[in-house]
Amino acid sequence: MVEILLPAYNGEKYLCEQLDSIMEQTFKDFVITIRDDGSTDSTPEIIEKYCKKYPSKIRALPAGDKPSADENFRYLIANANSGSYFCLCCQDDVWEPTKLEREMAVMKRAESISGERTPILVHCDMTITNEKLSLMEKSYVKFANIKPEGFSLKTMLAENCVVSYTCMFNMALLAISRNIPDNAVSAAWWIALNAAAFGRVEFISEPLALYRQHEGNLHGAVGGRFTDIIKQNNKFGISKFATQKSYYQAEEFLKINESRLNPEKKKIIETYASFITAGKFKKVMQALFGGYAKNSLLASIIQAVNS
Repeated sequence: MVEILLPAYNGEKYLCEQLDSIMEQTFKDFVITIRDDGSTDSTPEIIEKYCKKYPSKIRALPAGDKPSADENFRYLIANANSGSYFCLCCQDDVWEPTKLEREMAVMKRAESISGERTPILVHCDMTITNEKLSLMEKSYVKFANIKPEGFSLKTMLAENCVVSYTCMFNMALLAISRNIPDNAVSAAWWIALNAAAFGRVEFISEPLALYRQHEGNLHGAVGGRFTDIIKQNNKFGISKFATQKSYYQAEEFLKINESRLNPEKKKIIETYASFITAGKFKKVMQALFGGYAKNSLLASIIQAVNS
């Protein structure tokens, strides 16, 4: 059984399309756990309608009252209990019909190699569309300059290399990721860090979801091309805060998992966490030669200088 964790907030424009795309999956052994976060539009009525239409497939948790997609994800992850496998899902995306089937096949193959007790995360590429689902970019991974096949723990500390809300993960990964601390940059990044440190990450290069780009996106798709990086750097305060928060995330990860990490991985995380107080020269050198770098060298240097 796959439990699909879906936070909702003022999603009346898109939620029905996403729910319909999930109900049309070729893989049918799933349940959707949805939680509204204090919507002021018709989202609660839409949720109620779908719960009545699909009573065995959709369960709604009591609504929250502090609109925050990431906080809602954290709540859903903490209260997940209806499956052996779990997916994160956004209300405004649309899934291709074979998404669950393809990810489950990769998951089962990985578990057959590493064992069911190994924390495993599977994720896929996405197609970027506009609000009306017209094509903007064929590959989110190429647009964002992410290289998920060749990442390392060092890279994952500096940048989330997982296409976050396409991912499926097993019970072993949920067990070590369920209680997400305040210092985590995001719920998805925290889960990905656990997979990188203690298990394995599998990537499907085919886009199995449509990422809808619109003005209401929590973050939006950020390009990894030269001009995109320069534009992003102009948002100095935002990028500096995000970078510094990744250092505190590493520090928190080390504190929680210190007894479980092998010496090599412990040293890797200690070094990145030390950037909280390190000078710019050390951070630039580590980005250039130590492996603590984003997939774009330019973005890595800018990050080190700005933080």
